[in-house]
Amino acid sequence: SRYGAGCSSARWATSFEVNKIEKKCNSIAAEVLVPEDLLREKWDKDQSLSFNFDTLCRLFRVSTVVVARRALDLGFIRADNFREYYQEQVEIWNRQRTEKKSGGSFYSTVPIANGKRFTETVLHSVYSQRILMRDGARLLGTSTGNLEKLANRMGLV
Repeated sequence: SRYGAGCSSARWATSFEVNKIEKKCNSIAAEVLVPEDLLREKWDKDQSLSFNFDTLCRLFRVSTVVVARRALDLGFIRADNFREYYQEQVEIWNRQRTEKKSGGSFYSTVPIANGKRFTETVLHSVYSQRILMRDGARLLGTSTGNLEKLANRMGLV
């Protein structure tokens, strides 16, 4: 229908404008995070790309990929160098994700997040029946089913 084509064109124009705005925002963010003048001053042509990326990421407090991308945008490196470096980083990220062990123990985290003393006080109050189990669980940000396990792990029951 003739209305569908108009909507499609309007959507494309809106999408085009959004992309233009996003590119401008990315450009501003890049300049804020990794200012061109400081990058030019600190970039060491006599060192390897990896050395520059590793050194400058600490200076600017961004990832090495952000430094690499900024170096590409400013013409310090070629596109093929960036693609190769980026692909290496993706492989490292994927390897780390598959090798990643546990995210930590819930029962070790609760006393740290809430404070050991507070957690113990709440658990003592629950098990001495001064507060309801439901309220104790709510105070610790957990479920009632986890309270007994938590108390056991902390050596309170």
